[in-house]
Amino acid sequence: MKKIGIVVTGVIAMLTTTMNVSALTKWNFSDWETTDEVNTRVGGSVSKIDDNENFINLKGASEEKEGMKYGPRNNKSKASLANGIKEEAYVSLKSSDYKNGDLFELTVDLAKDSSDVSDDNYANESVIMTQKVGEVFVLTSNNDPSFRYEIKEDGIYTYRWEYSIKDESTISSTFTLLKNGEKLTETSKDLTDNKGATLNDVVVRYFWACNIKADHGVDIYTSLPSAKVNFDDDTKNESSVATDENFGNTILESLKSKGKLNNVTDNVNVSLVTKKEVDSSVTENFKSVLGKGTIADLFDISILVQYGDTSYNLSELDKPITLSIALPELPAVKDGLTRTYYILRMHEGTVEKINASLSNDGKSLSFETDKFSTYAIVYEDVAEEAVPKTFDGISSYMILAVGSLLTLSIMAAYIYKKKSHNN
Repeated sequence: MKKIGIVVTGVIAMLTTTMNVSALTKWNFSDWETTDEVNTRVGGSVSKIDDNENFINLKGASEEKEGMKYGPRNNKSKASLANGIKEEAYVSLKSSDYKNGDLFELTVDLAKDSSDVSDDNYANESVIMTQKVGEVFVLTSNNDPSFRYEIKEDGIYTYRWEYSIKDESTISSTFTLLKNGEKLTETSKDLTDNKGATLNDVVVRYFWACNIKADHGVDIYTSLPSAKVNFDDDTKNESSVATDENFGNTILESLKSKGKLNNVTDNVNVSLVTKKEVDSSVTENFKSVLGKGTIADLFDISILVQYGDTSYNLSELDKPITLSIALPELPAVKDGLTRTYYILRMHEGTVEKINASLSNDGKSLSFETDKFSTYAIVYEDVAEEAVPKTFDGISSYMILAVGSLLTLSIMAAYIYKKKSHNN
């Protein structure tokens, strides 16, 4: 067991989720293009942010062509429509970087086949425009005039494009916006005007910043950024709690599986917080299942997660951890009684009994839990069973057995003698 207060630093591995579709493409800094002798609809510039190849800035051309300021493109993707296409971009939006009316348009567009990326080989696409309007960013789609979504908070947003074959002449197109692994909105549209393409031959032509009308450009991560997580104690702790050696890894796994650390770049502080300020109604709930036990202590345990301006309690884990909590001072056990301990936990209105183990020194209890709410330490003093001393018990049994055998022998001899006399 280890006491909370030891600082453990971990780095969340960057994950990309794949379904039955082509693997996600990493849009590396070195793969972006700003010039092309065949296709003039590309331009602008690409630069690293803070000399970080995983964080890049795309800018549009200085002059408009066809009403657009063409930006860089990336033709790294090898995804094909026959296998299903799924591509993502991780866009960092900060309101202070943009003026009212600034905009950028991003697309994953499709080619009829893998022969070239010229305009003649173009099949179809889904363009998403992001524009600063007042204090919010507004997203719209070229394929769905009814689609409109407002982004009201700064952060890193996942722009996801998915394409699949619906029938021999129709491409099913879906755009999804996510943050911290949670879907915020999506729009779907069937694409039918595919320039005569044979759909099984269709591939990704490129990921393209097709129009950037913003001095700041657009900031994109090439993969979801990782977060550094610190485990520390909290000044509000009011009970001495210890955890097992798997505590840190279990918390990290749960945060990742719930998508809580996706798109988070700030340092994340995780604290196990205990307090004894428990509502009186909770005590009544415990008493309803208490039986002959006595509540020795009440406390609340929570896992506090903090980063930037975000703060929340992680109420459940994917698997249990072992906690050890110090016992309060209790009355001495009276002669003839044996004391047992267990834990009661109330989580989301349900009270459960949890087995607990007493430490060798008798000063703390250990128990497993995967839910964090209100707990009660319960003890019960029961009468010891009347067990005969070993020697006395053996002697009594021996005397009884010998006596029984002797009685049976006398009776058998009497019956035999009587039969012999009659004969």
